[in-house]
Amino acid sequence: MIKIFFYVLTLAILTAGCTAGLRRDLDQSQNQITALQQKSINLNQQLQTVRKNSEKNAKDVEDIEFEVSIIRKRLLDMNEPAQQQSRAEIKKLIIELKEKGKHPVEIAPRLRPFGKAAVTALTFHLKDLDLHFRTKIEAVLSQLEPKHVIPIIKNLLHDPNLRVSAARILGNLDDQSVSSLLAECIDDENQQFCFVVAEGLIKSKDKRGIPVMIELLQNENDSLRALAFDSLSKTTGLIFDYKHYEATEKRKPAIRKWEDWWMQNGESFNFKNN
Repeated sequence: MIKIFFYVLTLAILTAGCTAGLRRDLDQSQNQITALQQKSINLNQQLQTVRKNSEKNAKDVEDIEFEVSIIRKRLLDMNEPAQQQSRAEIKKLIIELKEKGKHPVEIAPRLRPFGKAAVTALTFHLKDLDLHFRTKIEAVLSQLEPKHVIPIIKNLLHDPNLRVSAARILGNLDDQSVSSLLAECIDDENQQFCFVVAEGLIKSKDKRGIPVMIELLQNENDSLRALAFDSLSKTTGLIFDYKHYEATEKRKPAIRKWEDWWMQNGESFNFKNN
């Protein structure tokens, strides 16, 4: 009987201890749940705030972009009369160049203040059917500011119909930076184009043009040979008894002299000071 009593008492104590432990665990779990719920609520509130701010920022950006577009439109409207006047003046000067027979030296200084707009307008007329007028257009472009001419004209070096004009214009500019542009075209198959490129290099005091001219001394085209020799003789002061109009066999000894001279002196060659 006593054993049963102690057994029941022990069981009651253990049960009470377990119950207390379970209550503590439940309380802790409830506290954790409450804390997590509160954290969730706080984060949700923060999220709502961020969303509101984002929407406000997006609206602010939209408003600013709209204002910028309005300002740009107003600037365009304000500049349009001036641009129209410039275009009209450029057109007038180009007409003078063509129809009134004005010399490029007279027209170029008057077009120079119009910068890129003048270059763009003149470039369009490089396709004119009148060869004499095209030559005058080239001459005017060659007298404008290189910083406006080069970015536009260099792209024409790859145009089959305009690349000769482009090379001639670049070669006549007083700017050393054209050498690298022209040198890229020096091995072209078109001999006329090669001549203009080489001529431009020589005008820029780039001796890469000289061996091209020497090679052109044996070209089949008599006029091209004459032009190449003229360029070489003016640049070097040498002639080596070359006569462009002689038969191929008679020209060969003089051509060999040119080739030998360049092989021996090319590396040390310096252009004369003008």
